Amino acid sequence: MAPRVLVDATAVPADRGALGRYVDGLIAALVSADADLAVACQRADEERYARLAPSARVVAGPTAIAHRSARLAWEQTGLPLVAQQVGADVIHAPHYSIPLRPGVPCVVTVHDLTFFTDPELHTAVTATFFKSAIRTAVRRATRLIVPSKATRDELVRVLAADPTRIDVAYHGVDHKLFHRPDPIQLSRVSDRLGLHGKPYVAFLGTLEPRKNVPALIKGWADAAADVTEPPALVLAGGCGWSEEVDVAVAAAPPHLRLVRPGYLRFSDLPGFLGGALVVAFPSRGEGFGLPVLEAMACGAPVLTTHCTSLPEVGGDAVAYTERDAGSIRAALRALLDDPVRRDALADAGYARSQEFTWDSLIASLPMEPVEAIVLAGGQGTRLRPMTISTPKPLLPTAGVPFLAHQLARAAAAGVARVVLATSYRADMFEAGLGDGASLGLEIDYATEEQPLGTGGGIRNAASRLTCGPDEPVVILNGDVLSGHDIGAQLELHRSVGAAVTLHLVEVADPSRFGCVPTDSSSRVTAFLEKTPAPVTNRINAGCYVFQRRAIERIPAGRAVSVERETFPGLIAAGERVFGYAETAYWLDVGTPEAFVRGSCDLVLGLLPSPALPGPCGNMLVLPGAAVDPGAEVSGGTVIGAGAVVAPGARVHESVLLDDVTVAPGAIVSGSIIGRGARIGEGAVLDEAFIGDGVVIGAGNELRHGIRVWPRTRIEPGTIRFSTDV
Repeated sequence: MAPRVLVDATAVPADRGALGRYVDGLIAALVSADADLAVACQRADEERYARLAPSARVVAGPTAIAHRSARLAWEQTGLPLVAQQVGADVIHAPHYSIPLRPGVPCVVTVHDLTFFTDPELHTAVTATFFKSAIRTAVRRATRLIVPSKATRDELVRVLAADPTRIDVAYHGVDHKLFHRPDPIQLSRVSDRLGLHGKPYVAFLGTLEPRKNVPALIKGWADAAADVTEPPALVLAGGCGWSEEVDVAVAAAPPHLRLVRPGYLRFSDLPGFLGGALVVAFPSRGEGFGLPVLEAMACGAPVLTTHCTSLPEVGGDAVAYTERDAGSIRAALRALLDDPVRRDALADAGYARSQEFTWDSLIASLPMEPVEAIVLAGGQGTRLRPMTISTPKPLLPTAGVPFLAHQLARAAAAGVARVVLATSYRADMFEAGLGDGASLGLEIDYATEEQPLGTGGGIRNAASRLTCGPDEPVVILNGDVLSGHDIGAQLELHRSVGAAVTLHLVEVADPSRFGCVPTDSSSRVTAFLEKTPAPVTNRINAGCYVFQRRAIERIPAGRAVSVERETFPGLIAAGERVFGYAETAYWLDVGTPEAFVRGSCDLVLGLLPSPALPGPCGNMLVLPGAAVDPGAEVSGGTVIGAGAVVAPGARVHESVLLDDVTVAPGAIVSGSIIGRGARIGEGAVLDEAFIGDGVVIGAGNELRHGIRVWPRTRIEPGTIRFSTDV
């Protein structure tokens, strides 16, 4: 009789990531092999694994294990009990750590040894934890599974692991996602990157030290310096924790183009990888090297290093280089000069990628869906005149409606369905956002006939939710830009069994916001809305996770403030209200000055957004706009569709909406210019907020937050804030 295998899937994070794909593949492979299977998982994953392994016994752990520290504690005591309950003969731990006293044999997957070989490539906390876990696994596990022979050899060399107890099992690639792109995909991605058919070298991955990106930048710059049509370098992926990349970018020659688009949509990856002249991945060390395999599957010629596992992935189907910038320059230039070799590598890499199939593993399933409510009913009076004709959440921000950035980030965090709580100009929302399919989620609409405040708006929109009373619901305010980890906020909420979990940030002047003190366990002890004597600098950041049943406690049919009524009431009643504090990017864009700052930060890449309609950089020029070569545009400025910036004009840190005209010699800084407005020759606008259709005559000087209502005409030389010279 086959042994019963208990797979410990509790380490899979809320965003699933690579570990989630690995565990899904492992379980599917065991199912296809008719294994006698049980799965321990987090409660949010219980139904998922029941579907993936219908004949398996699926056991969900306590809610608290959604929090990492609680999970690690439960792993030591709870997991062995589950093994007893299901009658397991073997525990498979797919992410390094195991119980010290499991009671049955354990098989452990060790993905990466760079925590030992290159600890400087990781944070100190991360390296310390994983080194301890790997040492324990090597000592106590019955068998070890690794994704490459190189990782096996490192285990033997560094920790004297018994090679007879190590099994090598290569990863696979999802061929439904990673494939040769068609011409439409190539064109779409090229346009989104702002390259419009021009050649580029691609990199995909987190810009962390071990990816060796600074050396790539220097090698590319030297290789492309004298090329007739030098290829751009596109660094796609999340930012790491080192400043070396920024230093290398700053040192690149100005005539070469370097694009940092941040995260790309999954649907764009085939076009991005397959459209590159070369995909360069000069890593200093990998456990496997999935980006190399994914690029090969997209039909791209690949340049990588001989380090660790990468030759096992690439074989003789990729080009190799040493890790230093000089070697990268030579190898990259050789490929740029040899299209025949590039084509041969592309074909060889594609053929080799077909051999990596996860051994009948199924493609990754989506996360358990989460619903959200977005409060978008305010009139945006602080943003007038921009909001006279357009609701604040729909104002063009870095080229798209403001809400598009919020919704795209929510979708990336696992939100599958959103209810928009609207009131002011409600009809414009559905016309502007539709059903949400383009953003990767479903949008429903709940309209308030009369403004109901924050709490009343949430209660009214809850009637459109489909989740059960014990499910979490994410609440977003439609006037906040935030880079915080919504998935981690959800994880904390579930792990502590909270009724509500508030996102908190620290600010210099908390008196202007809702002040939120917490105890040592992060439980909220009070909610002090706009108090003149704040007791903490942590404030309500405007993103909440409510249990659905907690929403039902908000009175229906009347205006309610969550800040002044709901939160204080829940705390007074002894409900579990927690704070999730994070130092990520956060900005309340309720004022024109803040709105400009947020738009510019999105364009500059200070807050990565999947919704940004072009690459990050000093400016974002939308289709149909014309910027004269003699004009200066900088600071994350957006030039709207059909807008014209004349020679000699200077535009810095500003938002120009569609069809704006800026005449020669005009200076625009820190300003918003409404649709169809015309800025006359030599005019100076500094922190000026100009409505639609306004005409500013030549020689005017508008400063210090001045607001000009739509369709106003200011004759030449009428307004000045300084003495004429």
